[in-house]
Amino acid sequence: MLPVSIIFGIIMKKIRIKDVTIISYILGGEAGVLSHLFLDSLMHKDLRIFWPFSDFTIANENTIKLVSSIWIIGYIMMIALLITNRLIRHGNLND
Repeated sequence: MLPVSIIFGIIMKKIRIKDVTIISYILGGEAGVLSHLFLDSLMHKDLRIFWPFSDFTIANENTIKLVSSIWIIGYIMMIALLITNRLIRHGNLND
């Protein structure tokens, strides 16, 4: 992820007018990778977090149900926010 973050940061810095720091892309990319791995460890029973040092797994039926519920609620909230945003912008166009 580190090389991708650096390359993307350089490209975005050349494209955009605003000041963009490459560090922000590196930190954002690493945070995304780590959060993705953590959520995957809650969803997949076959994911061994500390392999080859340990066979420790986090996922079980409860964590899978919890993450699935959070995922569904998140999508419902995202759709509601998109609709609200669209209504607010459309309302401002008529004023």
